[in-house]
Amino acid sequence: MGEPSVRLFVAVPLSKQAREALEQWTGHAKAEIPFQRWVHPLDYHITLQFLGDTKPDQLGSLIEGLRAAVSTVSPLELSLKGIGTFGRDIAPRILWAGVGGDTGGLEALLKQVQERTKPLGFISEDRPYRPHITLAKKYGGDTPFAIDLLDSNPLEPITWLADRIILYQTHMAEQPMYEGIETFPFTR
Repeated sequence: MGEPSVRLFVAVPLSKQAREALEQWTGHAKAEIPFQRWVHPLDYHITLQFLGDTKPDQLGSLIEGLRAAVSTVSPLELSLKGIGTFGRDIAPRILWAGVGGDTGGLEALLKQVQERTKPLGFISEDRPYRPHITLAKKYGGDTPFAIDLLDSNPLEPITWLADRIILYQTHMAEQPMYEGIETFPFTR
């Protein structure tokens, strides 16, 4: 029997300033918006591709493919852009911060990553790419979710230069939950 598989995904990390702005926003929001699980600030990221359970013997090829995927990528100017939800309006599944700036460049980067991971057996999602940063999961209020709560505490529109992607491993029972196992700086 071989080594157990690891749960992986590829993401763009946030700058320290963007992460701190989100941490400050969620610090205020937690008192007003009852989500069951708030994301640890060190776990904030912009997912490019969820890879799922990955066998250790795939890591070398995966790392090589991701290195090639960023070989022609230039840094991307990104920004925090508003707050929203996914899921049913009265009880959303996800509370997120939007991503603005060079989202076209982000989508091109996603396609590069998918091109390099597909031959390794990793499947891309069928739904359209909507870059975001998950802040909380599972609305748990006794009353329907009030979307106007999001307007009462606007998010500071921080801008940063994204210059790398990270291959993350998920540790389900830990806080923070995500561990960067390899970093891929943009080389242009």
